[in-house]
Amino acid sequence: MGLFSDAVKALKGAGFSDRTLPSILANIDVETGGTFDWQQKQNKGGNGYGLFQFDSQKDKYFDWLSKTSKKDSALSQSQFVYGLIYDKEPFHDIGYGHRKELRKSFKDDGVDWMTSEFMDRYERPDEDHWERRLEAGQKYKGMLTKSK
Repeated sequence: MGLFSDAVKALKGAGFSDRTLPSILANIDVETGGTFDWQQKQNKGGNGYGLFQFDSQKDKYFDWLSKTSKKDSALSQSQFVYGLIYDKEPFHDIGYGHRKELRKSFKDDGVDWMTSEFMDRYERPDEDHWERRLEAGQKYKGMLTKSK
């Protein structure tokens, strides 16, 4: 389980609730090609990097690391994303409407809808692989429920 377990630990350490983990992990699964490697580089020479495949946010993430004196890690990447969603004044704005709707979804919705909302409002991928994300969300919901 190695890198998967590390991703779970990082997401929890950043402040994400247990109920949001399957949905975020499903997106990380697709974004990293199932590696859960926090140093994953995008295939085909793209700009994406890390658990969340930071692309347009990559420079913002590294600026945040510099300003907070943090080192790049799964935890730092998770803290950055958590802050973009939950901080009153985030370091980089993903759009107030997106932040508000993600917080609402993470509070009220089921795994499929949270997975879709995180994809649409945070990841915004060129190719969504929507079915793979939903399948992974259910898989991780089952895995994490059994591990409690």
